[in-house]
Amino acid sequence: MSDLARTVEALLFLSAQPVAVADLAEATEATEGQVSEAIELLREDLAEGRRGVVLREVAGGFALASDPASEEAARRLLAKPRTPPLTQAQAETLAIVASLQPVSRPEIARIRGVSSESAVQTLAERGLIEESGRSRFGAAIFKTSELFERLFGLSGLDRLPEPSSFDPSPEDERELRERLLKAGVPSEQQRGGSAGTSPDAPLVRLAKFLAHGGVASRRAAERIIASGRITVGGEVVTDPARDVGEGDDVRVDGSPVGAEVREAWAVNKPAGVVSTAREPGERPAVVELVDSPARLYPVGRLDAESTGLLLLTNDGELANRLTHPRYGVAKAYRARLRRPPADRDLERLRGGVELEDGPTAPAEVIRVGECEIEIVLREGRNRQVRRMVEAVGNRVLALRRVRFGSLELGSLAEGGSRRLSGEEISRLWKDAE
Repeated sequence: MSDLARTVEALLFLSAQPVAVADLAEATEATEGQVSEAIELLREDLAEGRRGVVLREVAGGFALASDPASEEAARRLLAKPRTPPLTQAQAETLAIVASLQPVSRPEIARIRGVSSESAVQTLAERGLIEESGRSRFGAAIFKTSELFERLFGLSGLDRLPEPSSFDPSPEDERELRERLLKAGVPSEQQRGGSAGTSPDAPLVRLAKFLAHGGVASRRAAERIIASGRITVGGEVVTDPARDVGEGDDVRVDGSPVGAEVREAWAVNKPAGVVSTAREPGERPAVVELVDSPARLYPVGRLDAESTGLLLLTNDGELANRLTHPRYGVAKAYRARLRRPPADRDLERLRGGVELEDGPTAPAEVIRVGECEIEIVLREGRNRQVRRMVEAVGNRVLALRRVRFGSLELGSLAEGGSRRLSGEEISRLWKDAE
């Protein structure tokens, strides 16, 4: 069996729902034809009677199922009550409580950058954490329970691993420190200049500086630095973590390297175009729609079938602000549904629905046609609109993003792109405050 077939098998094993060929192609960075060939190899290898599972084609996608010979045993096992696994939000919250206990809910929210109300409540209901008093501000504080210690095989809290063992490397710590320092600079200073970036830009790692200057990818830049071809202020530097700024004289083989001018673009992504910086398969990548020599990257993603507004930029800080859940930048979508949604379904979408990765946050939802809705989200999970609609018993036939923060898709032609003005970029910074 080929490596691609094994990868497809692993993806189907991990997915709780049938997976379409297009989604498998996007995940594996292969063409749909190559994925189809891999599926045929899997179908032969997983034929009934050969192994414990078989490959099924279900609802326009593929899924793994138990072999008919194992059906009765599987039914008896699944009939037993089972405790669902922790979601990512619950696992993060539990780790914070275990490491910092006693800790309050507001402190947890500040660390995670999002509200942790639901995660704390679920962990308390499952007996993994419990209240241990009140903070001086009156907020409930939490600690882990005896059940937590038993489940994790701990004889006491002193058996928890030291947080220092998970500390980042010195290089990562230095880059993180610079990001935190920049986050503390007043937003007006951060947005100085027509491109929305600070005139007093912070220091960055040398490898990152070279990548942004168009010398090479960050990994290739590290190899160039190690070879002794880079000088800073006339001195040879071989440390890729060396801090440099726009005012430094950085040269490669004697030629000066300048920081790449920051820019941002709006693209009206057509269906079939993938939201990546490059596409190794046959499908076009969204960066190919922009006429710019800059190293641009998508801000967030739209799945291959979805269309509409997508932002591209080489400003990593702006991209982080626009996509980080802490800032809750609104994104509006128009969705055409298989059947007219009932009023109660719209109310469920507005209030939040339960997905396999946790409940969704409240959303703004309005009906704009018999089978069309507009939904505004302030979080960005994978295929979220489609999964929310499926959770209320409907299906998305077509999905188009029409707004990102204050930026409207407007009359931009499908497949077209335009560079954003300094004023538009400044408004995007304000959206993420």
